[in-house]
Amino acid sequence: MNSSVGGSVRQHKVGGLAALYLAAAYVVAMPYFLVFVKYQSVVDPAEKVSLLVSNHDSMRVMYLITYVIFGIVLAVLALALHARLRDGAPTLTQAATAVGLIWAVVLVASGMIFNAGMAAVVGFGGLAAATYAGHTATTSVVGAASGSGTTSTAASGGALGSSGVSIFTAITPASGRGAHVTTGGS
Repeated sequence: MNSSVGGSVRQHKVGGLAALYLAAAYVVAMPYFLVFVKYQSVVDPAEKVSLLVSNHDSMRVMYLITYVIFGIVLAVLALALHARLRDGAPTLTQAATAVGLIWAVVLVASGMIFNAGMAAVVGFGGLAAATYAGHTATTSVVGAASGSGTTSTAASGGALGSSGVSIFTAITPASGRGAHVTTGGS
């Protein structure tokens, strides 16, 4: 047996193992996300943040398995399929391999971005949950158009920014003076 045939057989085995891993990753991930975590059924942002905080470690591992490692193994499978099919349809095989490799890179990047974003949300902990839940926030209005400072309490309508605090200036049409508004969770 020459080395090129042995290398080809080895590529076929590695490609087959890669395909088995990809299938197993889906078989494990679907029940995890749909039954155990019920990630798709949660639509409220506050509940989604709470879900991320309570399942952070297991979700980080599942995204690592189903995106990052999956993408790397998908690249291995794409290259193994390329080696196996390049003689039959070289142009189609090159195009399919390019798509497979691009898809693999996007999967790895998506998994890493999700894990980094989830770590940031979990890092905010209660602040993020309270902010995105739309809890009562205190709004201080200083230097309004009349020149007097007033303070009022209002319900926050949603996300107030990534830090949980939003500061903006509004110009009133009557006087052209600004109202400096600072909003923070209470």
